[in-house]
Amino acid sequence: RGGGELHLGGMTGSMSSYLTMSLLEQGNSVLRLTADLEEAELIRDDLFLHGLSSQVFLLPDPHSGRLDSDFRRREKHSLLLEIMKALEEGTRLVLLGPLQHFAQRIKLPTRFSDSLLPLLKGERLVLDKLLLQLTESRYQRVEFVSDIGEFAVRGGIIDIYPYGMPEP
Repeated sequence: RGGGELHLGGMTGSMSSYLTMSLLEQGNSVLRLTADLEEAELIRDDLFLHGLSSQVFLLPDPHSGRLDSDFRRREKHSLLLEIMKALEEGTRLVLLGPLQHFAQRIKLPTRFSDSLLPLLKGERLVLDKLLLQLTESRYQRVEFVSDIGEFAVRGGIIDIYPYGMPEP
């Protein structure tokens, strides 16, 4: 409780799921690192059987994005947005996955809602004001956009690779 860490290992079967449920009941979110995706899926399924489906998230593989369909990439980014929003709201969660699934670039703002910059199609914007808003929202100005959280200015055109989107 209160941001402490608990490191355990060597538990087999449903014992680790029972510990996870106990930690959730005490008001904690739980980060479960697994040896591989198969182990994470088994733990997720076990927790689902105990009625925790709305609180359990299996982090997507960050390295498969280029090979995935557009639908699958959008689905993964939507999941990450859902996790960030739930964390901001104080929802207790279980995040599952192999270590490499946690090694992806995820924006962790002080407040998720403060980082939103709504833009409407066809909306007229003041360029300097938009650039300031992007910078204040922790976007990085680059020459060519290639990664999440970047923007580039090409004359009167602004390329943005928003958080939570599969492509710029």
